[in-house]
Amino acid sequence: MWLLYKKEIKVIKKKWYSNMNLPPRKPCIKSREAMCKAAKKIGSKEFSMKKEVNDAKKAFSSITGHRHIELLSSCDAAIMLVLKSLNGKVMIPDQGGWKGFKTLPRLFGLEIREIATKFGIIDPKYLEDKIQEEIPNALFLTSFAGYLADQPVKKIHTVCKKLGVLLIEDASGAIGDEILCKSKNADIIIGSMGSPKIVNLYSGGFISTDNVDILETGREIVRACKINPITCAGIKEELKVAPHVIQILNYYTAIIKKELNTVIHRKERGVCVGIKMDNIPKDIVKKAYINGLKTNLGSPILTLCPEYNRFMKPGLTIELKKLNVLDIQEKEILKISKTLKHFAKI
Repeated sequence: MWLLYKKEIKVIKKKWYSNMNLPPRKPCIKSREAMCKAAKKIGSKEFSMKKEVNDAKKAFSSITGHRHIELLSSCDAAIMLVLKSLNGKVMIPDQGGWKGFKTLPRLFGLEIREIATKFGIIDPKYLEDKIQEEIPNALFLTSFAGYLADQPVKKIHTVCKKLGVLLIEDASGAIGDEILCKSKNADIIIGSMGSPKIVNLYSGGFISTDNVDILETGREIVRACKINPITCAGIKEELKVAPHVIQILNYYTAIIKKELNTVIHRKERGVCVGIKMDNIPKDIVKKAYINGLKTNLGSPILTLCPEYNRFMKPGLTIELKKLNVLDIQEKEILKISKTLKHFAKI
């Protein structure tokens, strides 16, 4: 009888951990409808590729505040377009950036200089000293460092402007934010519309600037890396919901940060959560995955660190941006932290 009772307890426990409803991030319903509608019109007089692209550009311009927008096949294409116009040195954060920051400049013969950060966050005062020491022509950073915390972009831009350094902000995780991804705080804004991103269309990238010369210098890259006009049809609808998506992600990350002990950037906004773990078990991601920390389609929602795109210390990140937070209840978010507490003791 006792053995049967023990088995029942195990089943209940297993069901509690694995019975999470975590739908994956996907384009909003109106974006999908708009893309389907555009696809059906291809080959008819009703479909105008030029109109779809121009309408999407106008929508992005209203978000960033820049006058000139180019839409491309990926964010890497946007980075290359910028790099084509540069020479000398470019500066990047030592962590919390995008892996393309470390590789793509070399394709254009540029030198890379890293600046030390606090888990991806750049100190504007230290930045000023570092720029004067290294004399770079441009600084690349992400709006949310490692998707974990917002950069002090206004202060960073002030320093860059003072010293004649071009500031390029990768806003893939911040499109539609009320503070980040704004022309007043960046010379150039770039971003991805791949998955899982805030504007989540599975492909596409953009560049936003008031400097039209940068776009003209890289015109051959624009021609070679054109965006799919069907993707453009979904952009307007994705941009409408983007501010709401960011607000929910900020709220849910704050909930998890309250529940766990060793989180990074506890008081900062973010769209993912970083957790420091000095003695991290190698099988922790596997155990968490088996017991429910995955999307409904089976994609893991934990990233093992050190990882340049997140932070360069032992730990984990909870990839909330992978989830369709518009369809997730707060109780499911609490289950994520509860599961991690059980397996990782954090």
